[in-house]
Amino acid sequence: MSLSFWPDARGSTQRTLAGLIAEEDPIARDPEGYAEVSIAARGFFALDMLLFDPGFSDYAPGSYTCDLVTTIGADLAHQAEALNAAWSGDFATTLRQAGAEGNATYLHEDEALRAIYTQILTSLEFTAETRLGQPMGRVDRPRPARAEARRSGRPLRNVPLASQAAYALATALADHDLPQTDAAMQRVRAAAARIADPVFQDVTDSQARLRVEVLQQAVRSLRTAIGTEIGAPLGIAPGFNAQDGD
Repeated sequence: MSLSFWPDARGSTQRTLAGLIAEEDPIARDPEGYAEVSIAARGFFALDMLLFDPGFSDYAPGSYTCDLVTTIGADLAHQAEALNAAWSGDFATTLRQAGAEGNATYLHEDEALRAIYTQILTSLEFTAETRLGQPMGRVDRPRPARAEARRSGRPLRNVPLASQAAYALATALADHDLPQTDAAMQRVRAAAARIADPVFQDVTDSQARLRVEVLQQAVRSLRTAIGTEIGAPLGIAPGFNAQDGD
C-alpha cells in the first residue's frame, strides 16, 4: 500500500510529481495503471502537495494537474477498498482464530495479541520520534519544514488523533481498567492544546519548542503507561515491526 510516503527528506514527492507534470505523462489519466507509479507520487502526501503547495496548486479545471489529482484520489480509494476487504475478510478470521488448527500466521493466541500490542507501541513511537521529532530536529538545528503535512495545516492535529487511535486500540485490547493510560491520554490532549502554532513552524523559538517537547514527552508517557498496564500483566513484549531493520 502507498497511502503515506513520509518522511521524505530527499524531496522525492516534489521531484516525481514535477516530472510527471513537465512530461504530461499519460499515466495521470489512468487510475488503474497509476498503481505502478513510484510511491513518492501516490497517496495522501502527493495530494497534500498538489492541493496546497503554491508551486503546484495554481492549476485550472481540466488541466493535466487537475487530472493528476483526480487519478491520485481514485488510486487512494482503490487502496482503501483493498485494505478494508483484507481486514474484514480473510485476515479478520485469521486474527480471531489465532492458535486454531491450520492457522500458519498465528500459531498461538498470544502471537495475535503481541502483533496488535506491537502496532500500538510502534504507532506511538512514530508519533513521538517522527511526527514530533522531525520538525524539532536538534536544539541548534530545528527542521520546521519537515513537519508532517504542513501545507494542509495538519502537523499538530495528527498527533492527538494518532495517539487517540492507539489509545482506543489499547483499551479494546485490555479487559480491565487502565487508569494510568487514561491519565496519560488526557495529558497528551492537554499538551496539544497548549501549542499555538498548528504547523510547528515556531519551533525555532525556545518557548514554542519547549511546548512541543512537553507534547512529545506526553506521547512517550502514554506508550509507557500502555506497557505497564497491558504489556506487563499479559506477559507480552513488543515484537518486530515494519520499521525494524534486519
